[in-house]
Amino acid sequence: MAVPVRHLVAVTACVSGVAHTYMAA
Repeated sequence: MAVPVRHLVAVTACVSGVAHTYMAA
């Protein structure tokens, strides 16, 4: 399964943002 790099970066950024929000809360 080939995943576009920009898609991978977008998913990583989304997960990082959610994790940061969860940790901040």
